[in-house]
Amino acid sequence: MQEAKDQPSDSELAADAANGCLKSMESLFLRHEQRLHRFLYSRMQDHALAEDLLQETFIIVCRKIHRYNPRYAFTTWLFTIANRLAASAWRKHRPTEQIMPGIEDSSPGPASVAEANEKRENLWSSARELLNDSQYAALWLHYGEDLPVRDIALTLGKTTPGVKVLLHRARKKLASSLHHHPSTHFHETSMKPVLSTS
Repeated sequence: MQEAKDQPSDSELAADAANGCLKSMESLFLRHEQRLHRFLYSRMQDHALAEDLLQETFIIVCRKIHRYNPRYAFTTWLFTIANRLAASAWRKHRPTEQIMPGIEDSSPGPASVAEANEKRENLWSSARELLNDSQYAALWLHYGEDLPVRDIALTLGKTTPGVKVLLHRARKKLASSLHHHPSTHFHETSMKPVLSTS
C-alpha cells in the first residue's frame, strides 16, 4: 500500500511504534486492517475466525515490532505473521469432507455484479478446498493482494523460483479441476477477489 506524501510510511510508523508510540501502532492497524482481514477470511472461509486471527496477528505485531526489519516492506512482515497463524488455524479447523461448490455458467448477455461476485467466491472456495496451504496462500497473495512474487517469497519463506512453481502448480491444478466442469471457464482475471463491503 502506498502512503500519501504527507503521511508517514509504514517503516516510519513501525519505528515509532517500536519506541512506544501507541498512536503509530494504531495507525498501522487501521491502515492494514481491511486488507489483512480479506486475506485471513480467504484462507479460513469464516468471518469470526478471520477476525480472531486478525487480532492475534496485531497482538504479535505489538509484541514483536522491535524485530521488524525496515529493509523489507512492512506488509511482507505483517502477512508473514498472518500467514503462519492462518496455516496453523487451518490445520486445526480444516473441514474433514471435501466440498466442491458448483460454479454456474452465466447466461448470455451482461451478467449482474452479484452473479460475478458469487462466481468469484465459489472459485476461491474451490481453490481453498483443492490446493494445499502453500499453493493457496501464494495464489491469494498474488491475485488477491497484488503482491509481487518477490514479496510473496519473503512472506512464505520460499525462494522466488519456488513461488513461481507454487503459482504454476496451483493454477494448473485449479484449471484441471475446473476443466471437469464444462460450464466453468477459468481465467486469471477470475481470481481477483471479491471485495466485501462488510
